[in-house]
Amino acid sequence: MLRSLLPLLLACASGSALTAADLVEVHLRSGQVMKGELISQDADKIVVKSNATGKSGKTMSITMTYRREDIADLVELGDPDETYHKREAAAATAADHAKLAAWCVDNGMGTRALEQAERAVDLDPGQEACVKMALDAGWVRSDGKWVKEADLLAAEGKVRYQGKIMTIAEADELKAAAKKQAALADAQKAADDKGNAATYYERQAAELKKRAPVLEAELTKAKADVANAEACAPKLVAAKAACDAAQANLDQARSSQQAGLNATQVNAYLAPYNQAVSSAQQALSTAKKAEATAENDLPTLRGKVSSLENEKKGLERRLTELNAKREAALKAQDQAKADAANAAADTTAKPDDNAAKATPAAAPATTPAPAPAQKP
Repeated sequence: MLRSLLPLLLACASGSALTAADLVEVHLRSGQVMKGELISQDADKIVVKSNATGKSGKTMSITMTYRREDIADLVELGDPDETYHKREAAAATAADHAKLAAWCVDNGMGTRALEQAERAVDLDPGQEACVKMALDAGWVRSDGKWVKEADLLAAEGKVRYQGKIMTIAEADELKAAAKKQAALADAQKAADDKGNAATYYERQAAELKKRAPVLEAELTKAKADVANAEACAPKLVAAKAACDAAQANLDQARSSQQAGLNATQVNAYLAPYNQAVSSAQQALSTAKKAEATAENDLPTLRGKVSSLENEKKGLERRLTELNAKREAALKAQDQAKADAANAAADTTAKPDDNAAKATPAAAPATTPAPAPAQKP
């Protein structure tokens, strides 16, 4: 009851100064004034815990730290019990009790806040804002007494549901219909989610398939580069053999030349052999350079081939996984669609027409009913 009356207390009272033995007022240089329990303090800062009441009526504790340089004044307040009794003794009007009730709420005195609220309402039953708050809190006046509306309706076999008063059976039918609608919405959402999942897997697979031919071309070239590099060693052996053969042919030609030839004739005779040796030596030099370069590049080239092969295997494995997930998602979507169809068929049952004819409850002409007062 206290929690439900918190908005009522705040609406009916303009508030008053907060006072308590272990409470302080923190006056900030910005003009703000914060009230709460002093937790700790030192030369640089103070820590204060304050209570705040939300729209739902719940009281929340907030601990804040304030720097000394931001504080204009720090006022220690009086003893809460003493302050309460003084204000209670001085309260004469409904407004006085309403303000004291709000003060009690701010200071966490739940029982006393409820007692003061009762006194305020008893003294002034014509506060419309308080009546509305009481109705929202679930209280009505019946036979001169304040009772919970839910208890009063229960005695007649009725309840308030969706802002209307109806029989329990009518409310149950509406609740069942709402539950079916929620089940339908969940089933339709599940079907949409499964369809989206299938589309997502299909899109990912399509992106991977774009990479496949590019990857295959890169792998083919990388393998060709390795093969060319590995061929340099046998080419060097062949070039060396060709050079040795050309030199042997030149030596043989020199030893078998005809006697009596002059220098010009000798040079002409040996020219083809010398040219063959020169060409073989050039080819050997080129083969040595190519072999040295290949020996240096082969580890990198082989590593590239290995990396591309691993990527290809991973791509194929990933495509297989995505296809399996897509198929599973499509099957799940079919099942979800079937569930949605069943849920849609289940919602065709309409609640009893009497439920639709339920009339809004009339607001009571008197004040709301606080619960019986509890002495502190």
